[in-house]
Amino acid sequence: LIIASYAFKDCTALWNISIPSRTVKIGDYSFSNTAIESANLSSKVKTIGNNAFQSCNYLRNVVLSEGISEIGTEAFRSCPKLTKISIPSTLKVIRSSTFRDCTGLASVSLKSGLQTIEHSWMGGAFEGCTSLKSITIPSTVSKIDDYSFHNCTSLSTLSINSGSVSLSIGSYAFDNTALTNLSIPTRVKSIGSNCFQSITALKSVYINDGLTQLSSEAFRNCTGLKTLRLPSTLTKIEGATFRNCSSLTNISIPSG
Repeated sequence: LIIASYAFKDCTALWNISIPSRTVKIGDYSFSNTAIESANLSSKVKTIGNNAFQSCNYLRNVVLSEGISEIGTEAFRSCPKLTKISIPSTLKVIRSSTFRDCTGLASVSLKSGLQTIEHSWMGGAFEGCTSLKSITIPSTVSKIDDYSFHNCTSLSTLSINSGSVSLSIGSYAFDNTALTNLSIPTRVKSIGSNCFQSITALKSVYINDGLTQLSSEAFRNCTGLKTLRLPSTLTKIEGATFRNCSSLTNISIPSG
C-alpha cells in the first residue's frame, strides 16, 4: 500500500487512523495538519515523505520500526505534543528540519547506523526542540550539520561516542543550548563557527587531541566558562573564538 501525497492533508477532525502493516510508503504531506494522536509504522514502511506529519498538533506517540530508510524534510516539524522518538538503525540520514520546533520532544534515541544529521535553508534537524535535555551521538555519525540543535534551550548533556569515524560539527550546531560540561573526543576533526556560542551554562570544555583548528566565534559569549583544555594538535585559533568568555580563569594547552 502506498499512501499518496496530500492524501489526508488538512483533515482537521481526523484523530484516529490505523496505518495498515502492508504500507510501504507515506507520501508528502499525507497527514499534515490533522488531529491524529499516534502513528505506528511497521517495518514494511520504507519511506516517509516530506512534511508527512507536519503540524499534527495532537500527535503524541510515533513508532518508527527497523526497516525505515528515508524520512523526508520537515516530516514531523511542529508536532508540539510529541515527547519521545527512537530513530531506527536503518535510517542513515536525518533530513533538515525533520523534528524542528517539536517543543515537547524531551527524549531522542539515535541508533548506531546513523551517519548524518542534515541541514538546509529550512533549518536544522532538531532546531528549536526546547524540551530536549540530552543527546548521545553514535560512533557511526560523521556529520552534525549546521543548526542541528540550535536553540535547544534545555539541552544540558551532550555525549559523543568515540570510534574510528571522523566527525565534523557544523556552524551554530549547538548554539544557545544549556550544556554544562563538554568533552570533545579525538574523532572530532572540525568545529564550525559559532558552534557552541552563547551557552551561558557551560563551565568546562575538554578537547582531546585530534582537532587542528578552532573556527571563529565557536565559543563566543560562553560567559560561565571557567576551565578550558585545548589539544596539542591545535595549529590555529581563529578570531573571536572565545570572545566575551568573561569567567575564563584556567587554560591548558599541552605541548605538541
